[in-house]
Amino acid sequence: MIYQNLFERVKEPESVSAGIIGCGSFGSAIVTQSSIVPRLKIAIVADVNVENGRSAFLQAGVEKDNIVVCDSRTSAIHAMETGKSVLVQDSMILMDLPLDVIAIATRVAEAGAHYAYQAIQHGKHVVMVDKEADSVVGSILKHLADKAGVVFTTDDGD
Repeated sequence: MIYQNLFERVKEPESVSAGIIGCGSFGSAIVTQSSIVPRLKIAIVADVNVENGRSAFLQAGVEKDNIVVCDSRTSAIHAMETGKSVLVQDSMILMDLPLDVIAIATRVAEAGAHYAYQAIQHGKHVVMVDKEADSVVGSILKHLADKAGVVFTTDDGD
């Protein structure tokens, strides 16, 4: 992924706090690789199957006791403040959390477009992994992100 645009907006030594929507193969790769990307902190993963996120956090070296499943904004914020790695099923919870960027890897074009739009509306930077959503509405989302003063970028993987 192209991190430089995001890191330029966050002064060192602070980290970029990120959330992932969709923890299939690509989302899991982001989580596991985050442990070797300086200044990138994956705070939360949203997936309809929280076990996908749990598996990714475990593969990234997160201790089992430091992974928490939350079902509300309040519980997610509390878990994040205590340094836990958070899992949720409801992706909309990420929109109201103190995150810098949301990576969207749902594999469902409509969902990817919806979550990207919502993230932009909530002032979050977006990394669009969903190629189908990007090919159809990516230019519109990029325009909206520019107007909102946030980064909209695709991943650098495929």
